[in-house]
Amino acid sequence: MISTFDLLVLSQVPQLGARRLRAIVSHFGGTAAIFGVSAKEIAAVEGFSRRLASLIVHFMRGPAMEPARIYAGAQLSRLNKADGNIVSFWDERYPEPLKSIYDPPPFLFACGEYAPPDRFAVAIVGTRLPSAYGISVAEDFSAALARRGITVVSGLARGIDTIAHRTALKSGGRTLAVIGSGLDVVYPPENRDLFRRITGRGLVLSEYGMGSKPDAVNFPRRKRTSPP
Repeated sequence: MISTFDLLVLSQVPQLGARRLRAIVSHFGGTAAIFGVSAKEIAAVEGFSRRLASLIVHFMRGPAMEPARIYAGAQLSRLNKADGNIVSFWDERYPEPLKSIYDPPPFLFACGEYAPPDRFAVAIVGTRLPSAYGISVAEDFSAALARRGITVVSGLARGIDTIAHRTALKSGGRTLAVIGSGLDVVYPPENRDLFRRITGRGLVLSEYGMGSKPDAVNFPRRKRTSPP
């Protein structure tokens, strides 16, 4: 069994990054068993040395676990207030194509619903200061895709991204936004209403925890999360 609370706790264990988190959960067939295993058992997981296994066990059985649990509880509380949910790597709702990329996120924060047609989504992204021609082309492409039942993906940023989302919705289609901040930190702030509209007819995804600021380093990395 995969517990979202446990996943959030495990995400706070030092040196247990995305790859190792996927490996250890898959190895033990769930999250609950991990907290009771020995260092020897963890060392048997691919990618884990004896030293790392010992550090992990020491962390899980020491005082540092309480802050990790508090963090997990706070994350779930904020997520609930945002009417969101967590989709784990082992969840059938997790976008299948995303599993094939290098080092996929072990879990995603989501507002809205992932639908099968999103597997064939097309991304439309561009400058934050588009020309009149750029706006026209973005609108034409977004509308044409939406009318044919193809989901439009973008990043909720100013400029072309905003135009792509708005046009897809206006044309009666679905749209997905992959953002570089927490689901409760809408950026840019003027897109709050657009965010709400997207979650009503599509999906907003983020691999960043609740409360995460839209730091510049987040935006290039988020591109890997765009389905398909």
